[in-house]
Parts: sequence; structure tokens; C-alpha cells
Amino acid sequence: MKRNLGKISILTISLLTFIILVNVMQSDETIPRHIKEEPVSEQEQSDKLFDLDIDEEGYRKYFNNLLIDGLTYSESRIVELLERAAISVNPKGDVEIPSLEKIDDYFKGSMNEFSLLKQESENGSPSIIITQTPKSGFALKEAIGFIDNEQISKDLETMADALLEINYIDLSSIQEFINAYDRYASIQKKIIEIHHLYIEVEKEITLKPSETNQTTFGAELSKVLDGEKIKDIRITVFNDRTIKYVKITDEETVNQVLYIPSDMELEKTEDYQAGDAKNISISTMKWRDILVEVFEHQIYIGDTLYKINGENSLWKTIEQLDVEWESFD
Repeated sequence: MKRNLGKISILTISLLTFIILVNVMQSDETIPRHIKEEPVSEQEQSDKLFDLDIDEEGYRKYFNNLLIDGLTYSESRIVELLERAAISVNPKGDVEIPSLEKIDDYFKGSMNEFSLLKQESENGSPSIIITQTPKSGFALKEAIGFIDNEQISKDLETMADALLEINYIDLSSIQEFINAYDRYASIQKKIIEIHHLYIEVEKEITLKPSETNQTTFGAELSKVLDGEKIKDIRITVFNDRTIKYVKITDEETVNQVLYIPSDMELEKTEDYQAGDAKNISISTMKWRDILVEVFEHQIYIGDTLYKINGENSLWKTIEQLDVEWESFD
């Protein structure tokens, strides 16, 4: 009888041990990625994540200024490099820029997915996460060279340095690999946020009512000059039956005529009104002549006619010039 009881006891213990092992194995297969293999303190958890306060309004203003007059080559490079930096790898190995609505889910993965990603990193050829992480960092570094905003440059520098410090190689456990990935994800979320801010500002500007008829003398003159330097200007003034003329070569007087009235407000029009005129022929260093013809209430810049809103400061500047005019009867 005692021997039978002993057998029953051994069988019972074996059965209980088997049940416990099965439960543990099932638990390991479904363990959420944010549950640690070993307990860690809240301080250790926060240390591995990256945090940076993004001044959303500051970025919006910066992007708005880039877009309002059309992107230059340097500005288009900023946009291109920010987009390149925002390209991210998820635990499944997908490579894309997630939408803001899906950003949190994009960077989540199962223990099995992280294990496979880690195994790829340990094989002979580098995995996508090892190659993509520094690509984002170097893209930010390159973008900084085109940015003239101190705070934004500082933000990008901080994120770039943090990305380039991440090392996935020779990590002893899967949890260390997940910790490194979580830090990568926390940085990428900031970059993606900035990228989507640009897209939002771009859409806002595109959807605004057209204001192309409103401009300034300085803005339109810059367009027609297209970066060319001015060699000299010749001003011809027509008053009733008299004509006077002057050629100006000194830079100070040229600037006085063309740049003091820069803020003069203009509006495109097709309603030409004849009257006394003052003509300015601008010669560039590339031997190109640009004609500006100003009337009391209107102005031609090249072939485009504008109505002058407010004070005609160009007309007033010409009349106050202290130069030696040549007269023609």
C-alpha cells in the first residue's frame, strides 16, 4: 500500500511539473516586448529612451518662411534630408515613414520579431537596422549645414549624435537589443514628427487663397535680377515737354534708388493709365538690361504692370536724388 502511495505521489509531482513548464513556454511565446526579462528601475527605463522638447510653433514658422517664396536649392536639400532621416525600420524589418496616427504601433514588435532582427544583426552581413540607424544620423548632420536657425540646428545635432551612439553589435541579451531599439524608436519618432510638421505647413500654404497679385517692389525686382549684380543704372525722367537723364555707377546711389523703396506695396493689374514717367534702365554684370518704368500710381517691372498701393517711394526717391542731370529739349 505504501509503495502505491509513493507511485501516486511521484506521478502527481511529475504532472504538476509538466503543467508548469507548458505554462511557462506559452508565456514566453506571447511575452509583450515591453516586459523585461529582468526587472529594472524606472530610472533605468527612462535612461534608455530619448526625449527632446520640439518647439512645434518654431518649426512651423521656419517651414512657412522656407515655402512662402518657393524653395531654393539649399532649402529643398533641407526638406530632402529631413525626409531621408525620417525613414525608419520597424521590428518586422519594414522600412518606411509611418503616419503620425500609426507611429506608436509601427515601432511595436513581438519577442520573436526582435529575436529575428537581432539574429540578422549577428550574421555576416549587417541587418537593415544596423545600416539604417546611422543613415538617419548622417542625413541630419548634412541638413544642419543648410539650416540658418540656431535652435533647429541644435535639435538636429542632438538627435544625430544620439542615433550615431547606438550600437546593436555584441549585445549579450535580447533585452539589451530591445533597449537599443527602443532608444532608436524614441529618436525616430521626433524626426518623423518634424517631417510631418513640414508636410502640414506645405498643405496649409497650398490650400490658402491665392495672394499672388499682392507683392512688393523689392520682391519683384529680386525676381527679375535673378541674383545678377548691378553694373549701373540710367534714369530718364519725362516731364511734359522736357527730358532729363543721368547715369549712376556708384553703388551707394544705386542702392538708394533701388533698395530704399523695397517695401513699396504693389498689386498686379492690366489697367494701364498713361502719364508722366520715370524710366530706370538697369544694366547687370552679365550685360543684361532690365527696364523699370514708374508712373505716379503704377509701375512696369519688365513686362508686368503693377498698381502702387500707398506711397510711391520710388518716384519720391528719384525726385530727391542729388545728382547732375543732363537735359534734353
